[in-house]
Amino acid sequence: MSRIIFTLSLVLILATAAAAFDEPTARRHMAKDCVECAAYYDVIANCLEATRPLDKDLAERYRSISRKLEGQAREFGEENDRAVEDAEAGMAREIRQDCTALAPLKDRYKEICRGLVEKPKARMTYWLERRN
Repeated sequence: MSRIIFTLSLVLILATAAAAFDEPTARRHMAKDCVECAAYYDVIANCLEATRPLDKDLAERYRSISRKLEGQAREFGEENDRAVEDAEAGMAREIRQDCTALAPLKDRYKEICRGLVEKPKARMTYWLERRN
């Protein structure tokens, strides 16, 4: 009986391990993350420029991060040249173009995007180890 349980456990462990994302799937997820984070940083930069003109340097830093992420999205296989613009438009609609309503976007993207910028290899590892 214990052999059967052991064998079933082993089969379950191996099946779970096999369900991890393959590299092309992980790259697609990374491209999507890069697009969404590029859009997020652009939205933040737009809001800074609109509401806090003295924070011009910070807004430019966010724009620089956004451009870098857009380039990384292309490296990961994003072929839609308008992907960031489309994502940004969706985010602007979500907050109704009200920069005082950024909380939902920050809640959703702040940590993911910070991690993507600071530790992109860790984010790729996350997707490679993620289960379907």
